This record gives sequence, structure tokens and C-alpha cells, in this order.
Amino acid sequence: MSQVPFPELPLSARYALSALLAVSQADGPLSAPTLAKSIDVPKAFLSKVLAQLVSAGLMTGTRGRGGGFRIAVPTQEIPLARVLAAVIDQGTEPKVCAMRDTLCSDGDPCPLHDRWSVASAPLKQLLATVTIADLEAK
Repeated sequence: MSQVPFPELPLSARYALSALLAVSQADGPLSAPTLAKSIDVPKAFLSKVLAQLVSAGLMTGTRGRGGGFRIAVPTQEIPLARVLAAVIDQGTEPKVCAMRDTLCSDGDPCPLHDRWSVASAPLKQLLATVTIADLEAK
């Protein structure tokens, strides 16, 4: 199979996907330090991501002995788009188009707008339909 470049995701999104997958495959709750070590990410940054996932209702976190993080909803109900929305700061999304210094739209398109809309549609569809459960099978 040939290599296909995937758009680079922010670290928070990559850590969130890895954490959800690891927790979904665990036999019980995982503590933040255990999870950070198992997916090889910094504990401090992961703790922030885990808090966002809990806030979004994707995970639960329990303190103390026997506590840790668990999946809050069935993994087949967690599309990748929902994970990304939970952890990517919408304030960091581009505010301009690829070709000019202002935001373009269907009503005010730049020369690349229509082509970019067509090219990005499959990625949006993938993120909306692929779930954490789909990743568990791999």
C-alpha cells in the first residue's frame, strides 16, 4: 500500500485519539500516569487532554484507589470528528483562506475555494464516520 499523507493533527488531537483507544482496550480504568507511559506522551499535557475528554462526556475520571479513566459512551458512538472537536481549540483554526488574508466562503469564494471544498469533503466524511470502535479492530 502506498503512503498517503494525512493532514497533520495538533498534538492534543493525536494524544486524545491515542488515549481513547488505549482506555477502550484496557481491562479496567487507567490512571493518568499509567496511560501517559503506555502511549508515551507527557503526563502534564495528557492530563489537560483527559480533562477535555471528560468535559466532553467521552471519558469519565475517578480519583483515588481503583480510580482512573474509562470510556463514558460506547466506542461505536465516538466518531473521530467528535474527539477532535473536544480537544482542538476552535480559536486556533485558520481565520483566513489559503489564498487571501480574509475568510472565504461559498458566497465569497477565492479561486481555490471550490476545489478545496471538493478535496476536503472526503476527509470530513472520514472524520464523521470512522469511530474509536473502528480503530479498535486494527
